[in-house]
Amino acid sequence: MSENTMPPDGLAWLRAVEQKLASIESADRLEIVDGLRAHILDALDGGDDIATVLRRLGTPAVVADQAMSDFEPARSEETEHSEEPVKYLTSRRVLQFIAFGLTVLATVIIGFLPSYTAVSTGDDGSITSTTTNGFQNLANLSPYFLSGMLLALLVTLAPLVVRGRTWTKVSIVAAGVMALVTVASIVLIGNWLLAPAAIASIVAALLPERSRHSRVELVSARV
Repeated sequence: MSENTMPPDGLAWLRAVEQKLASIESADRLEIVDGLRAHILDALDGGDDIATVLRRLGTPAVVADQAMSDFEPARSEETEHSEEPVKYLTSRRVLQFIAFGLTVLATVIIGFLPSYTAVSTGDDGSITSTTTNGFQNLANLSPYFLSGMLLALLVTLAPLVVRGRTWTKVSIVAAGVMALVTVASIVLIGNWLLAPAAIASIVAALLPERSRHSRVELVSARV
């Protein structure tokens, strides 16, 4: 059934609900009314008559009051905290903590542990051994090694300090940069130690957010 075939009683009921919702934001009001309109049309397609559908829904005042009582506290809390999310430690952020920890661990393993000992014999026959660490060796192999490791640390740290609506975007960008740094590290110097951190960052960026029920779903659930 198309919207054009909505019975007059249904149109009048929807207008009454919309008037009762005048105190909430227009976008939210439109979402609720559109959802109720779709619900009514679906019920009519299913064989119900308009009187039965409207009786099941309830009066416009009851539906509007229920909608505002369900959604206005959440909206007020979001406004009060501006762009900060209600909950900081989510499953995605736990993975990002893991990614940062793995990056730190890789930096320690590569950079600070002794990795190469050179033995040389002097003119007088004396033997001298010199031990260098990963930073010294790899910096000689690739002048971009130090900057690459620093970038890896920064991009895995960024999602942990950013909050609000930009967090998801920062997480995606950080995961992409981390993947590029890891690939470059593997290709240039054969370093696979950043791979686990890159995987954790990518998984965290791709995990779906736990979505709130839409306003329409919550209203319909009470029908």
